[in-house]
Amino acid sequence: MNNDACTLLKIIIFAQEKNNNKINKKMRKLVKLLFAVVLTMGVSCGVNAQSVKVGHVDSASIMEIMPERTQLEQELQTYAAELQSEIQAMYAEYQSKAQDYQANEATMSNLIRQSKEKEIVDLEKRIQEFQSNAEIAMQNKQVELLNPIIEKVQNAVNAVGQEQGFTYILDKSVGAVVFIGDNAIDITYSGTTDKPTVLSMTNHAYFSLSGNHAVEGTDMVLYVNADTFTPANENLIPTGEMRPVEGTPFDFRTPKTIGQDINQDYDQLVLGNGYDHNWVLNTAGDINKLAVSVYSPATGILLEEYTDQPGVQVYTGNFLTGEVPGKHGIMYPKRASICIETQLYPNSPNMPEWPSATLRPGETYTHRCIYKFSVK
Repeated sequence: MNNDACTLLKIIIFAQEKNNNKINKKMRKLVKLLFAVVLTMGVSCGVNAQSVKVGHVDSASIMEIMPERTQLEQELQTYAAELQSEIQAMYAEYQSKAQDYQANEATMSNLIRQSKEKEIVDLEKRIQEFQSNAEIAMQNKQVELLNPIIEKVQNAVNAVGQEQGFTYILDKSVGAVVFIGDNAIDITYSGTTDKPTVLSMTNHAYFSLSGNHAVEGTDMVLYVNADTFTPANENLIPTGEMRPVEGTPFDFRTPKTIGQDINQDYDQLVLGNGYDHNWVLNTAGDINKLAVSVYSPATGILLEEYTDQPGVQVYTGNFLTGEVPGKHGIMYPKRASICIETQLYPNSPNMPEWPSATLRPGETYTHRCIYKFSVK
């Protein structure tokens, strides 16, 4: 990323989703755990430092915070295991009572039968209530564990702001995350400030839907619901132009593979070494309209993204080098994955005709996006 880009602080929290296949299918699903969430804090990339002062937090400052990720992950997993153990014990009791009832029903008196039936029904209700409460308990536990880390991030950001004369102080609601069912992650970002600042948060997660992170991901099929995009200069900062995608390699209104046109001799592809640009979404802030989708023919996995933001930055991993190890020690090669970052248009503070990125005291910044996964 360009050194003129605004601060991006990433807190990555992992918790392995666990399922108990032995539990009766009629029972509600066990507690949904966190599985791969990136909370991105700071100001979105793409602000021209010639006109707007920005703070740059170096990697050392971030790494002082990141070691706590392992402890947080372990605590979440331990807490989830405790909840799961409790519900398994309750269900074992339920099964035992149900089996006893079935085995002895014929010899029971009406009074005993009614009593046993009531015990089973009451226990089933307790299990269902526990499952509902456990989901809330997991979210509350996450907030409890995250708050100290969020405070450290805020302190690091504010310290840099004071040093460089650019202040952005955000409240503890920054990066609020809501988890929903149906294989979807619903993220709501929010924040306030005590002084006028610019703010546009996003998620810089990389997605590789093929399951093979050691190869290029250019066979993934991309759809972007946008008629125009914002061309960039040699520093990949938008110039202010809004260019129609019609007749260009940037037209993804009809789904096509990322690699179909990525190597064309087109000025914007040459500058970005591929796609690293903002599209102007046609969705007009409607969270119910599909903004972007990515599909892997290899696995059948489909990722759909919905947002209330006006733009999406699509980055195809053009500057991955294959030299830095990732998960399982895999060296991620060039274009191994894709980022789809819903946000305000990059460089908005310098483009008064664009949606404003300015946040003032008394105002609340909000941004919502939904990542929905399915298989087709």
